[in-house]
Amino acid sequence: MRHSAREHKSPAMLTEPSHIFISYAHADEAKWLSFVTGYLRPAVKQGAVEIWIATLMRGGDPWDKEIERKLRECDIFILLVSRHSLSSDYVLDKEIAIIRERQARGEDVHFYPLVLTPTPKIALDLVRDKNLRPPGGKPLSDYSRSQRDQQMSQVADEIAAIAEEIAKRAIRPPPTVSPHTKPSEKESWREINDRDSLEDWFARQSGQVALAIAARCVLRVATLAVQVPLKRHAVTISDQAKAVFQAGALARILAKYPQKADELRPATNAARGVAADAALAAAKAGDAAGNAAFAAARHAVSGANALAAAPNRVGQACASAAASAAAATTFAAEKAADAAPADTAWREIRADVAALQELDSGHLADSPLWSLGAPRWAKTASNRLQSALPPGEDWEVWIDWYEDCLQGRSRGEAYELVFASVPMEIWEPAAANSWIKGHLPKDA
Repeated sequence: MRHSAREHKSPAMLTEPSHIFISYAHADEAKWLSFVTGYLRPAVKQGAVEIWIATLMRGGDPWDKEIERKLRECDIFILLVSRHSLSSDYVLDKEIAIIRERQARGEDVHFYPLVLTPTPKIALDLVRDKNLRPPGGKPLSDYSRSQRDQQMSQVADEIAAIAEEIAKRAIRPPPTVSPHTKPSEKESWREINDRDSLEDWFARQSGQVALAIAARCVLRVATLAVQVPLKRHAVTISDQAKAVFQAGALARILAKYPQKADELRPATNAARGVAADAALAAAKAGDAAGNAAFAAARHAVSGANALAAAPNRVGQACASAAASAAAATTFAAEKAADAAPADTAWREIRADVAALQELDSGHLADSPLWSLGAPRWAKTASNRLQSALPPGEDWEVWIDWYEDCLQGRSRGEAYELVFASVPMEIWEPAAANSWIKGHLPKDA
């Protein structure tokens, strides 16, 4: 990374200019790109920043590799937000993904979304965790000409100030690293791309960390587990939904509240068996994605059960189970979509590992499930599930709970524990859901 490669300079020396990467959709280029860069030009002239856009590439350059290199080197990432840019697979899955990975690893890169034109709320939600400009995310196109110029002038001043702060931080002397030093734990996320590498990483972590990632993996594909009626295999849609949701809830709760491990051990034992039965039924029905999703759920509660048995140490069983849950998740995703989603699934796992350099397992559990918003196949599966669930069985309690998980919201320990505390004798889904509904805190 270029920050680690910068030479230490004395305060009397000029700092290296901050590098800006401008991400935009070609549909916005003619009207908006020159408008934005024009206001940044004075900072370029003063040597405070350097701007890079794709049009600066030379003929014959390998465009994909060059863009990735610039994304990994930039100090400020300016996203020109419009309906065009936020519907671009390349912008979402390549450019924004790389910047979010860098931020999750703690790199000093600033993500600056600048809203150009009216953009659907569902698209803006992908970047709403950042402080949108102009204030409140009001599009530049909604301002009068003079007001638009004023807003853009303020944006240019703010970006120049950000560049100055980044440049000041960059002159700190780098840590001394021996050539024999092994890669730091902060960089270990790079090596995670399959089950074995993830299990190796888990083996050096706490049980809560392993379960936090396993739970998030299961919840990303939970709706894939409920795709086809399995009545002829004695497993109804309600049984499927209960099996996968309860497995994800148990793993998530133990990642956040490990002190509850002992009292939840009977529930993790039961949930493991139910998920295994559902996986077998899905396999017999030829539902590969559902089978893998249920397998992920079974592995996750196996890890939860291992943690419940030995809450003060991770143990090989917990690490292995959590890694198996993650691997099954990537297979489920691969079967659910046409366009090579396995890499997307592993990318999310690597993002979770990177985030854990700054967060504990509980805070990771309360982070949004998808760093770039749910992919199309996950949204389709979620809509299909909600349409398939039988009416009159109080499924809204689980739907609300799952939406909280997707968005990274928590209503507190008392609320979440209800979903894992259904008495063992109440297993039938409608009765269990009714029990949950009746025991949820009224003020949650």
